[in-house]
Amino acid sequence: MLVLITLLISLSKANSQGKTVFMIAGQGCPANCSNEFNPHYPVHLFKVKDKRLEKVYDISLGDIDVFKIAQYNTFKKVIIYKSEFFIKKIYFLVINFGDKLQIDTITRSFPYFTFYRSTNYLIFYKNSPYIIFEYCDDLDKVWDKRVFYAINLLTQTDTIFDNSIIQYLHSEGVQGMSFINSVYDQEEVLNIRTRVVNGNPIHLILYPRLLGSIDTAIFKIPKLEELSKRYIYINFNLKTTELIVLPIVNENIICVPTSIDLDENKFLGTTYLQIYKAQYDRWDSARFAGMYDYALRHINDWIAGYEAYSYSLGYYQKMERYGAPSGSRFRKNDTIYGIPFDERIKQNKVYPEGRLFIYNIHTGKYIEWEAIENGIRQADSEVLYIEGEEVYYRINDKIYKSKIINGNKIGKPELLVQDRRITEVHWLFLAYE
Repeated sequence: MLVLITLLISLSKANSQGKTVFMIAGQGCPANCSNEFNPHYPVHLFKVKDKRLEKVYDISLGDIDVFKIAQYNTFKKVIIYKSEFFIKKIYFLVINFGDKLQIDTITRSFPYFTFYRSTNYLIFYKNSPYIIFEYCDDLDKVWDKRVFYAINLLTQTDTIFDNSIIQYLHSEGVQGMSFINSVYDQEEVLNIRTRVVNGNPIHLILYPRLLGSIDTAIFKIPKLEELSKRYIYINFNLKTTELIVLPIVNENIICVPTSIDLDENKFLGTTYLQIYKAQYDRWDSARFAGMYDYALRHINDWIAGYEAYSYSLGYYQKMERYGAPSGSRFRKNDTIYGIPFDERIKQNKVYPEGRLFIYNIHTGKYIEWEAIENGIRQADSEVLYIEGEEVYYRINDKIYKSKIINGNKIGKPELLVQDRRITEVHWLFLAYE
C-alpha cells in the first residue's frame, strides 16, 4: 500500500538567485535509533529567513527511529528513512529540491513473517533511481535467500532484485560528519575485493554493511587498463582480508584512493586519488589534504571534504600531542539532536584539522581554505553545498557563503545565519519558492 503525502511550501527569496536556503538539523542511527539506554532525538527542516532559522517541517519529534538521512545532489533529493520500532511499517520521507520544495512520504507495510534490514541505499538502474534494502518474504527460508526490495522513486512502484543490483549503487560519499563507528553509519562507501581468474582481475563487491562479508556482485571498473598503469594495486590478487575502498561511486564519477604521503613528525599528510569522470571517459589524478577517505562528498560539479586523520593514521599521536582538535573552547558540547561533536570524534577516532577543500571535476582545480573564527581553526566545520560559483559551509554554529573566484580561490565569507541548532546541520540545499 502506498501513502503519498505531498507538501508544497511557498517561501521568500533568500539570495540573488531567487532561491531559499534550506537545511536539516539532526542525526541518524545509532544516535537516533531505539536503545534501552538512549532516547530518540528530533530532526528538523529549517529555512533561512532574514538571517534567522525558521522551522519548516518536523521530520521527527523524537518519537520514532530515524535510521538515515542522505542527500543526493545528482537527483536533487534528500531521503530520510524512518520506522516504528518492532512494527512492520517503514516511511521514506523524500524531499525534492530540484524546483519548488516538495516533500513526499512513501509508506510500506509488511506481514509479520517477513524480514527487512534498516540499512538502505540508492541505486540508479535503467535511468531510474531506486531505494533498496535487504528483504526476505519468509523468515523460515535459508538466510542466503535474501533479496533486495526496491522502490522506484519516479513511479513509486516496487520491484524485487537479486544481489547483482548492488553494482548500480549510487553513492555521493559521506552523509554529514556522523563520526559514529557502527553498522548504521551515514557514510556510503563501496568495498571491493580483487581476485584473478584465468589471468584476469575480477572485482567483487562486498555489500556495504552486510554482515557475513559475502561478495554479492562483480563491479566493472571502467577503463581498467588505463587505471592499472597508474595504480597496479588494483590488479593484484589480494588476500581475502584486504579491500579497496571507493568512497564515491556513481554513474558520474568513481574515486579510488591510491596512496598517502605522511609526515610522521607532524602527522600531517595527503591522500592521492584516481577519479574516473564519465563525461570525459578518463581517469584523472588528484591530491587531497588529510588521510580519512570517508570525508569526501560529491556535490554537483565538485568533490568536497575536510582534512582529517583516522585512528591508524595520526589520531592517537595528535590527541597525545595537541589534545582535542582545534577550536575546542568555542564548541558547544550540548545539543538537542544527539551526540555532540567531541564525543563523536572520540567514538570513531577521527581528528579533523579545521581545513576545508573543494575540487572541480571538470577543471581539476583544487581549492583549500582554513575554517577560522577568533583567529583559530575550527575543527567542527564542513562544506555543505555548492551551486554555481557559491559554496556554503558550516563552522560550529554558523553557516557561511563564499564566492568561488575565477575557480581558484574562495572569496570573503558572508555570514548567512547563526544559531545553536546549526551545530548539527549536515545537509543544506537550495530550492525555489
